[in-house]
Amino acid sequence: MTNLVTSEPIPLSDAIARPARREYTERRQPDPLEGLITRPWQDWFSNLLRVISAVSTSVRSVSPSDQSASIGATDLAGGAINAGLYRITYYARITQAATVSSSLTVTFDWPDGGVVPTFSGAAITGNTTTTYQTGTLMVRASGAPIRYATTYASVGGTPMKYRLDVVLEAVGA
Repeated sequence: MTNLVTSEPIPLSDAIARPARREYTERRQPDPLEGLITRPWQDWFSNLLRVISAVSTSVRSVSPSDQSASIGATDLAGGAINAGLYRITYYARITQAATVSSSLTVTFDWPDGGVVPTFSGAAITGNTTTTYQTGTLMVRASGAPIRYATTYASVGGTPMKYRLDVVLEAVGA
């Protein structure tokens, strides 16, 4: 049997607990190592811990829906965060087309060692309910705020509406 996370074989044929050693049983003394976890299982659990620690951790997600206006710069992190690497993944979709035309641009910014880099996706101009944009970016942030914003434009009597899903994950290193 193999662990799906580590691809390492689970040491099922090895005892998980140490038996009493002969030199202690012959002298009828309790073996201080008896019942402790064996080396193959120690190694396997240590490796599993390393793998789990390297997996990304969701910090926060937001899903503003039924939007029909720009969203000003909004803290995605929700307050203080540790400096480090973060992955931002977003999905924006037009949920109601405008009568004539529309445009939506998704933007992110974050602090990185005294500067504030900015990322803007291409303007979404398809103006149909099947029009969407998705993206992922890796950022090194020196703290909060990690912010998202949208720039919205709509022409015609029926306004364009959209949904935005954004996930912030802490990643290793």
